[in-house]
Amino acid sequence: MNKYKNELDAEIKTARERGDSDELIVKRLFYFRRSPISLVHDDAIFKIFSSVADEFGVPFKSIYVSGSAQTGHSLYKNTEFTESDSDLDLAIVDERLFTKFSEEAFSITKGYRDLTKFPKSSKIKNVPDFFQKNLAQGWFRPDVMPHCQLRKDWFKFFSQLTQKHFESFKDVNCGIYLSPVFFEQSLVRNLGAYKLEK
Repeated sequence: MNKYKNELDAEIKTARERGDSDELIVKRLFYFRRSPISLVHDDAIFKIFSSVADEFGVPFKSIYVSGSAQTGHSLYKNTEFTESDSDLDLAIVDERLFTKFSEEAFSITKGYRDLTKFPKSSKIKNVPDFFQKNLAQGWFRPDVMPHCQLRKDWFKFFSQLTQKHFESFKDVNCGIYLSPVFFEQSLVRNLGAYKLEK
């Protein structure tokens, strides 16, 4: 077992023994707890947050680290964070930005009547359904949004960020959430599926 998983498991077990709900544990892990990774990559993460805030016109405090770079060990993939080999997964929680991207997807697909603009995926059977299901859960995933200039600009920006910070992170990725509730519930689902070591 690894150090980050040990620490994460201990924190989750202690919280559950206290009677904390998964919602409260998620708030502690992702809003309050200092990331063990940010202790090493503090400057890189700060610069990335600043760039994202400037690029999309969102408040600095609406940006969160949502993956293993926050917890040290991924709740979703059950993998350890490894410098320069793990992604930096971000979440922007901003209603205005969520609406902007959602409206663009709606418009470009003519109200989802023209599904030809959606990307193909070997991992996702029905990309339009998958996209709309996530959208209904308050999570906008640019990786499965229809092809358009907004999508192209998004990936160009994050590709440039990745190139600037390749020594710290393999990729810098980001999703957009409508509100804190939707962001938290996404994390609660991951926590519910996470396997603690016995």
